[in-house]
Amino acid sequence: MCKVTLTCFCVSSSHSSLEHLASSPAYRFLFGLEHLNIICGYLNDYRLEFLSFIYSGYDTDVITDYVLEKEYFFKQLKTLIQDCNIRILFSFDINGGINAELDPIPGFTFTQRFLQLCKAICASIDITINTIPVFSDRGKTHSGVYYYVYSDTELNIAELNSASGSMPTRTLKKGEIITVEPSEDYSWNIEMDFDKEMPCKPMKAIMNAILKPKELGTYCINRGLNSHMDLTLYGIYESVVRFTIDFAFVCFCVDLRIGRLEIDIMG
Repeated sequence: MCKVTLTCFCVSSSHSSLEHLASSPAYRFLFGLEHLNIICGYLNDYRLEFLSFIYSGYDTDVITDYVLEKEYFFKQLKTLIQDCNIRILFSFDINGGINAELDPIPGFTFTQRFLQLCKAICASIDITINTIPVFSDRGKTHSGVYYYVYSDTELNIAELNSASGSMPTRTLKKGEIITVEPSEDYSWNIEMDFDKEMPCKPMKAIMNAILKPKELGTYCINRGLNSHMDLTLYGIYESVVRFTIDFAFVCFCVDLRIGRLEIDIMG
């Protein structure tokens, strides 16, 4: 059984900024004295750990529910750091010596509410996989980001094109065969996938492809259309694999008003 650790950090290029935050009465009131001096260097920044949660299993909704239960505390923290050049980071660490080829790697479902919280507090998301690699080179790595608008009734493709400022990668009619199974809905899709790349590249590509995310999100909500985003990483080539869902992509997902962002990782 793998273990997933969520660690919440305040991040800054200035050690003194984090020291000042950690010693403030308001911070002590929110998170208690035990977190005051846990500041460490990481790459070109410093991190102040203020909250952590450890979970063993595959129902990772437990972790995001834990975050949402503390929404008030995160928003109070945001008011403390908004003028201090300090950022918030949610770091998900998947660990436990799992074998990426034989054992499933837990995925994540980030709901619209969770994404809205991340946007409100200007948070980015790190995902780190610690595992036994299946492949020895990047040749087997494949990552993608896929956006779907779908409905039980026929879609107005021209209106979707206009609302998004974009053309779909493909559209499907209900009952149309996809590989083997027929499509359950009518859908309008934009799909970005790349070989030998981590998810940052398809994330940037789809943000460049959808020119009017706010207009598209509003259009879908007003017409009762469902939408979601899938982010995939297939092919584990190192014992530690890490990627970031940065704040810009979080905002992009919120603007699109997607129902959820699904993270799917496979060896």
